Amino acid sequence: MKKIFGLFSLMLGLLSFVSCSNEVLDNPYAKVSSISIDNVSVLFQAAPSTGFVKVTAPKGITKVVSEQSWCTPTVNGSEVSVQVEGNSNVLGRSSLLTIYSGDDYAQVTVQQMGLIFALDVRAIVSSNDNALTKQYAFKTNADVVITSSADWLQATVSGNSLTINVTANNSGQMRKGYVYYTIGTVKDSIPVVQYDFDKDIAGKYQLFYKEKEDATDWYYVETILSRDSLSMPTLGLRMPISFDEQTCSVNLKCGQYCGKYEASYIYSAFLLADDSWSGYGSDITASGTFDYDHAEGVQYCAIDRSTSELPFKGIMLVTCSSQSFTSSTVTG
Repeated sequence: MKKIFGLFSLMLGLLSFVSCSNEVLDNPYAKVSSISIDNVSVLFQAAPSTGFVKVTAPKGITKVVSEQSWCTPTVNGSEVSVQVEGNSNVLGRSSLLTIYSGDDYAQVTVQQMGLIFALDVRAIVSSNDNALTKQYAFKTNADVVITSSADWLQATVSGNSLTINVTANNSGQMRKGYVYYTIGTVKDSIPVVQYDFDKDIAGKYQLFYKEKEDATDWYYVETILSRDSLSMPTLGLRMPISFDEQTCSVNLKCGQYCGKYEASYIYSAFLLADDSWSGYGSDITASGTFDYDHAEGVQYCAIDRSTSELPFKGIMLVTCSSQSFTSSTVTG
């Protein structure tokens, strides 16, 4: 009996379900708005902009509410003016507008694209002092402001192209400037370097050093830089180097023979962060990029990075008992 009763109950439930599905119910959400959306322009790029929504409303437009604060609607007769702020995010966004006419309302979705920005140059290095004009692909869907740090350097944006103009360099030294760009809240710069190695880089420098790492006093030795060496005439030493024109930087390799000083043979080595040093049997290189301090009127190059896994602390000159750099010949 229990099984039969359960089956009978289930059949009653099915009959009840079918019976209810045939009834016509009044759906309160199926109401049709009396407000007609006639024309819209509310799909925006990332830049600040203004669009509109044109409507026909029997009682006129009494109120408009925006879901998001970056989207501001204003009623102008039968039209809603829609103003959006710039979107500095790479993601797009949306806001729901609710347009009221008395108790009735209609809704429109406002959409704004995320920021699009593409530039195919990070730095510009010209290894001669001639006047220069360069063009680079530039794409954005937001307003852009371009400025420069010097009167010898000008930059303009037209369409999808960034044009950079550099005048001839007759200053007698390398020069460095920046092209600054602002797109929404994004701000960045492009360094521009111009030089002629023989006229602006090669020549006399002062090589500064400390006797100990924690010392406060600095000393220097007069040096002469060429494309392949840094010479120290007063010591009779010559440190081999190479010069990278693309980056305007000096590169040194450790374990290089620098010459003879009194009775000792001198080799270069690199002091590393754990107070060890790298010399013979190593291919570690160190480098530094030339720059010009306009405020001080000083051209300089700080050797401050290396290919070592350990942080680079400086260059050492190691004395050897013979012209051979090995653990058995090192004397100090």
